[in-house]
Amino acid sequence: MSKENFTYTFDGVEYCTQPFKVMEASPKVVGVDSSMYGKYFHELIGISTAQATTIRNDWQWWEIRNERDRIIAHTDWTQNADVPESTRTKWQNYRQELRDITKQADPFKITWPSEPS
Repeated sequence: MSKENFTYTFDGVEYCTQPFKVMEASPKVVGVDSSMYGKYFHELIGISTAQATTIRNDWQWWEIRNERDRIIAHTDWTQNADVPESTRTKWQNYRQELRDITKQADPFKITWPSEPS
């Protein structure tokens, strides 16, 4: 599933699609009124652009947190007692920068910190 997808129910059927994808005419689409073609999916189910943007951004933040947590877990070894203090300190700063990543304004323009050398 793409990170920009969201799940919704329309006429009792659950769908998963991009909120800003345009409904296109297709021979595979059955029972869809032609007036629906050319509209964004979020419009078709009655979700405002602001709501669809929130859904898309929340999904992206979820993806970013998962990636951040994966990276932090791979750096846990740097905090062991047998790691030199200077190395631990460098990695502590890096790990904090990772934790602070969600303070950035736009989830689609994330600046990831660089690993210490």
